[in-house]
Amino acid sequence: MIHAMRRFGLAVAVLGLMGLTDRAEAVPITYTETATISGTLGATSFSNALVTITGLADTNNVIGGGTFFNVPVVATVTVAGVGSGTLTDIVQVFSGINGNPEAGFVAKKLASDPFFTILLDTRNAALTNYDLKSPIGPVTGAASISNPIGLKFGSTAGDFAITSVANGTSTFLATGGITAVPEPSTLTSAALASLMGLGYAWRRRRAD
Repeated sequence: MIHAMRRFGLAVAVLGLMGLTDRAEAVPITYTETATISGTLGATSFSNALVTITGLADTNNVIGGGTFFNVPVVATVTVAGVGSGTLTDIVQVFSGINGNPEAGFVAKKLASDPFFTILLDTRNAALTNYDLKSPIGPVTGAASISNPIGLKFGSTAGDFAITSVANGTSTFLATGGITAVPEPSTLTSAALASLMGLGYAWRRRRAD
């Protein structure tokens, strides 16, 4: 009876490990875009200040495919020497609009608005087919901002607007997310081999 129970436990452990290898789990990821910017935050105008836009997301919420991906984020903006606030518009991070090698932040006021407007994005060949799920960067490239220039985006620190980007460049970075892992079949094989080794060791101890 003891032998049967231990074999049953071993089988359950194997099946559990096999199931775990196939289960998708939420993975947090942080997107950051920086540039030297002139604009306004609330009632304060600033010139050539370092601006950092940060977005927190879950890789399970990334949608899209092929060359275009997007994900909703909780975003904050920080202007060096001025202050920071949480963006209150609907904000997403995107990559690959129209197949272009770019990634960045877009926003809109209402869910019913048909289009998002670019807040800040970075274009560089290194961002080609970037799926928003893995770490990347920092990648520096040509910056794009809203059209019309100076469009206001809501934040807890007052409206945020960009009027110009120094040198026309920005930097995109993603940290966290999904890093390269062994294929599920590889993990399962390793788990089976490990458990088989344990079973052999147990049988050997019983025989001694």
